[in-house]
Amino acid sequence: MPRDLGKQTQPGLVHYYYGDGKGKTSAAAGLALRLIASGRRVLILQFLKDGQSGEMRLLAEMEGAEVRAGLVGRGFSWTLTDSQRQETRQLHDNAVRQASEDLAAGLYDALILDEVGTALDLGLLDREGLLCLIDERPPDCELVLTGHQADPDLVERADYLSRIVCEKHPWQQGIQAREGIEY
Repeated sequence: MPRDLGKQTQPGLVHYYYGDGKGKTSAAAGLALRLIASGRRVLILQFLKDGQSGEMRLLAEMEGAEVRAGLVGRGFSWTLTDSQRQETRQLHDNAVRQASEDLAAGLYDALILDEVGTALDLGLLDREGLLCLIDERPPDCELVLTGHQADPDLVERADYLSRIVCEKHPWQQGIQAREGIEY
């Protein structure tokens, strides 16, 4: 059921965090916390992820947040079989359709689409369906997008555009991802 915030409606803006640097998902999660703390309800769709990183597990337990993850198979996107790619695309397209319906029904005040730019770049998401969701969302819905590439359609729609650049990273020295830090 939609929450009455008792506040004047503000326009919902689009945030796009992109680049090869660490911190895009963490920035989106931080904004989710800020939104929840102000009484807003947040839907988080993770593309190409399993929803099990530390911040997503915690957010999923919070009142006011829902996390939906979209990953078929294990490993990285480049290791997906043709069948897994097709299934992942269908899973992602269905998630976008459902999110659009949920926003239209007033169930959420904000939507985070984590790794949506990467899913687009890899052909694992219908571009027109996503752009329709972005363009036709309720006018007061805050929208956060993340991804590795500066997708032109997403850049054009962004009100906040933040490029996260990797200058140095431990994996360059052979240090594997660490729980609680990278995931």
